[in-house]
Amino acid sequence: MTDLSEFEDFDSFLNILSVNLEKTLPGVAAQYKMLPTSLQNSISSENYVKLMHQRLRNHDESKRKSAVLVLFYPGEDGKPEFCLQQRPEYKGRFSGQISLPGGKAEPGDISLESTALRETFEEIGVGPEEITILSDLTKVPVPTFVAPFIGFCKSKRKPLFKPDEREVAEILNVKVSDLLDGTNVQMTKRMLPLPPMTDMSKLVETSVPYYNLCGKEVWGLTASILSEVKEILLLEP
Repeated sequence: MTDLSEFEDFDSFLNILSVNLEKTLPGVAAQYKMLPTSLQNSISSENYVKLMHQRLRNHDESKRKSAVLVLFYPGEDGKPEFCLQQRPEYKGRFSGQISLPGGKAEPGDISLESTALRETFEEIGVGPEEITILSDLTKVPVPTFVAPFIGFCKSKRKPLFKPDEREVAEILNVKVSDLLDGTNVQMTKRMLPLPPMTDMSKLVETSVPYYNLCGKEVWGLTASILSEVKEILLLEP
C-alpha cells in the first residue's frame, strides 16, 4: 500500500498519482463499493462489472453524454485537495446534491475531455489553460454515460474560484487525507427506486454508503467515481 505520509507534499502526491494512473485502473469494481445496498444485494460485484462492461461496449453514441473533472491542487497548508460543489436548492431531483464539476456534452465540444474542461470553467471559473489533464477514469454508463477525468492546477496553487451562482451554491475544498480516511465512509437512508433503479415513480427506503466530506454526504455517482480515485491512490507501489 502507498505510504500515506508521502501525500503531505503536493509534488510527491502528484508523482504517486501519475505513476499509479499508468497501472491497471481499479475500474467498475471500485465504483460498485459505493452503490446503494439494495443494488449490491441484487447483483454481485463480479456480475456488476460484467454488466457495466457490456453496457459500455453497447453504448449508443447518439445518446446523451456528460463529463466531470476531479481537480487537484494544494491547500493553504500545502497538502493535496480537490474540489466538490453543492448544487443550489430547487424543485428537482438533484437539488442540493454534491457533485464534481462537469456536465452535458455540447455540439461544439471536440471531445469529452473538452466537455469536462468547459463545464469546469463555466461552473467554478477555473479555465482550461489553468489545468493539466492527467488521465481519464473508468466511464460510468448509468444512468447516463459519464466520462470522469483527473487533473491538477498547473500553477500548483489553489485556484481562484469564481462559481456560477446559478449552478453552484458552495465549493468544497476536500483534503485528500479525508477521502482516504476509512472512517469517513458511512451509511445513510435514501428514498430510491428498486433495482434496476429505473422506475422513479416507485421509491423505497434503502441504505446508501456515502463519504462524509466537509460535513456533507457525498453519495451516488460522485461517490462511485471518488471510490475509484481512492483506490488508485492506494495501489501498491
